[in-house]
Amino acid sequence: MQAIGKLEEVHETVKRTETFQVREFVLEIQSQNSQYSEHVLFQLTNNRTTLIDQFQVGQEIVVDFDLSGRKWTNPEGKVVFFNRLNVWRISPYTPQAAMGYQQPPAYQQQFQQPYQPQAYQPQQQSAPQQPQPVGGYNPQGFATQPAAAPAPAPAAAPAAPPSEPAANGDDLPF
Repeated sequence: MQAIGKLEEVHETVKRTETFQVREFVLEIQSQNSQYSEHVLFQLTNNRTTLIDQFQVGQEIVVDFDLSGRKWTNPEGKVVFFNRLNVWRISPYTPQAAMGYQQPPAYQQQFQQPYQPQAYQPQQQSAPQQPQPVGGYNPQGFATQPAAAPAPAPAAAPAAPPSEPAANGDDLPF
């Protein structure tokens, strides 16, 4: 996923364990559907915590990130959900950089267009075919076709000539 906005805040790196560190920053994003902007908290982890160092507060940047979520049950038994926006690339905003990444999926493009009503045009459907009665009762009074004669059974293969009984008195052919 991707977001484009103005870098608003950069926090210090926090070492959570010996092998895990986190750095957060806030991006001000202009909403396309509102006059108000959004202030979104992103996170950098481990060796990516220094990616933000090359940018200044107030600078327009392009942030590529993954969305992750966790479900956790606290000691009191309450279920809590956490969301994280894990950044994996940051680049300065340029129209070329944004064009290379920022292509919304087709379903988003259709909803970003203003609504334009269209005239109703029913689809042509073929009339359902009525089953043709075959011999017997016909409640509509139509003439019925006589029932087709059953197909002849396939001819049976000629039987093998009986074999001579074995010398031990067994009449089985094998």
